[in-house]
Amino acid sequence: MVTARLLDKRQLRQEVGRAMRVGAGGLGGGFGWLWTQKRGVVRMYISRTDGFVWIERRADRPWLITPERPEAFVRALSS
Repeated sequence: MVTARLLDKRQLRQEVGRAMRVGAGGLGGGFGWLWTQKRGVVRMYISRTDGFVWIERRADRPWLITPERPEAFVRALSS
């Protein structure tokens, strides 16, 4: 892992542009691959539409997740 940071909906849209999910999805959540206009393919595990954490990885695709406590999650990864 290289970095983890919090994103809101607006910041996410700026980061990835348009996106299309390839995987499972339902009411407010989903998992699988997210094809994005600006960043290519992203691994996605989300359970709501806020509190996004963007994880940059050294030798692999980025991840987009929604942990239960996003701020604490990012702090733990950054320490």
